[in-house]
Amino acid sequence: MTPAVWIATAAGGSMTDRGRFIWLLLCVLVTSPVYAGARLEGVVSLRWEGLTDRDALSPDYQDLRTRVQLTAPVTAMNARVHLEGWMRQSFAGHVAEPDEGSGVGSAYDQRRQVRRASVEFTRVAGGTLEIGRHRSHLTTVAALDADGLSWRRQGKRLWLAATAGAPVPYWEPDAGIDATRLQAGGELGWRAGGWETGAGLLREEGRAPGARWRLGWQLHAPVVAGLRVGTRIDADPDAGRWLSGRATLTWRRANWLAQVHATEREVSAFPAGTAADSLLYGGRSHELGLRLQRRWGRDLTTSLRLRSNTGAREYRFEELAVRWRGVPLDRGELALALSDSWSPWRQLEQLRLECTWWGLSRWTLAAGATVTAHEWRASRLPEWRLRARPHLSARWALSPSWVLQLQLQETLDEFTHLRTGATAGLTYRL
Repeated sequence: MTPAVWIATAAGGSMTDRGRFIWLLLCVLVTSPVYAGARLEGVVSLRWEGLTDRDALSPDYQDLRTRVQLTAPVTAMNARVHLEGWMRQSFAGHVAEPDEGSGVGSAYDQRRQVRRASVEFTRVAGGTLEIGRHRSHLTTVAALDADGLSWRRQGKRLWLAATAGAPVPYWEPDAGIDATRLQAGGELGWRAGGWETGAGLLREEGRAPGARWRLGWQLHAPVVAGLRVGTRIDADPDAGRWLSGRATLTWRRANWLAQVHATEREVSAFPAGTAADSLLYGGRSHELGLRLQRRWGRDLTTSLRLRSNTGAREYRFEELAVRWRGVPLDRGELALALSDSWSPWRQLEQLRLECTWWGLSRWTLAAGATVTAHEWRASRLPEWRLRARPHLSARWALSPSWVLQLQLQETLDEFTHLRTGATAGLTYRL
């Protein structure tokens, strides 16, 4: 199956006949330079994941995932072609009834998405213009992947960027072109002498009833030698409220690193990796965090992390970690971590130990275990319990292009059931 047909099939799940035709035409135009002899670069991967039943070794859930991320230069046009997409096919040991609410057997078990299918021109009005499905070139305000265009011009001190298109939310399976939604905006930024600041304005439609404007602003600046401050704000000016805000203070000196941050944000009901791809609901979370790291010589590193969340979702986390290269073998690393986490519904005390070895030319092996003392206050057995979970992983470079990865580990779910998970992946890099 050619890339153009693959994309058209992937996008066909939720589009009209006209939309499919337009999308197929776009994909043919995007992928045609590939067949004209342009050199492909990128990654193609296949991954299988399996999970056993509760406190047993019988299979309960499996899925097969493929991911394609390709790019090809087109020298005659001063352009690059980009193609990125993924497919997932899930298999469950049993099919749940609709009223069980587990989601097994839903449309999300068979998903296909085109995340990027675009042409990027490098010399348009002194900047870069990208047309097709892509992530916006704005950096000061988070925007969804969109079917449209983005332009960015980067100067020595000033930069300009603009975007317009129909957004493609992550959580919608088989998302195609939706002309009823629109996002458009621009930004202006400046950098000099270690300072960098920028502001952007984005109009979005479809994330909430009606349309709204979002205002983003960021600043990174030196305070004194080794000390920098960074701030980032995302606001809804019409509603007069912050959507998110973050301030970070970072200090680096010799072998020391210290970082303090404070964050306020609307809580995500469906976090999807980026703020732009997350569904939001009312309620706000306030977070304070601290990170300290010290390198002792060339091989030993110690770190301390603290995090406290208050507001809509209370959470606390503390971790003390040690990494020691060259132990127990010359070409190896030993990692040890002690952590404590608390929320209103559970508390975990964990000890994690892992040894990684890359002694052979093409092999990397890792083995370890996590010992957990846990208390689930909402469970039928709320007393403290102890579980040990081993994990193994291996990476084998079959050649400079082919890599095989295997992983075996045990997980503890929200109901204190022990499950064994296995992963096997094959990656080909062009």
